[in-house]
Amino acid sequence: MPRSTAATRRCYPGVIEGLAAFKALGLRLACVTNKPQRAAESVLAQFGLARDFGCVIGGDALPQRKPRPEPLWRAAELLGVTSDTCITLGDSANDANAARAAGMPVVLVDYGYTEGRPISEIDCDAAISSFTELADALTAPTSDLRFAFLRRARVSPSDRAGGVV
Repeated sequence: MPRSTAATRRCYPGVIEGLAAFKALGLRLACVTNKPQRAAESVLAQFGLARDFGCVIGGDALPQRKPRPEPLWRAAELLGVTSDTCITLGDSANDANAARAAGMPVVLVDYGYTEGRPISEIDCDAAISSFTELADALTAPTSDLRFAFLRRARVSPSDRAGGVV
């Protein structure tokens, strides 16, 4: 598999629009990754996304990495929200396992770094193809059963206290 370089990286469709929608809802955003801190910050800067995130937690920022919950808890703390008002939006079993351990609902995208495992085999609350699907579900009540978990989640754009990590 060819190695990704700054010249070949592309932002997935719907990411920029989805992040803008989360921000418009008043949600606070964190980027929690197992990539080294500097590499994560560099990629976000390359796409002009760094300003969208209240914090970035790289894999070398704490003694623990995902799938441990500590990076997610730290992100919630830095965002000034409680972990029970956050949703983890990820693309791998590491993300799902960290979210479960942190007590956060987890939504997985069906692309990205899936560790070679189909997301249908990973314990998550919903699977989506674009960030905008989650933003739309947070914006208005939906009959889409994938988002039934939102009825019991404490993530609420109306109280401006939630976060997406």
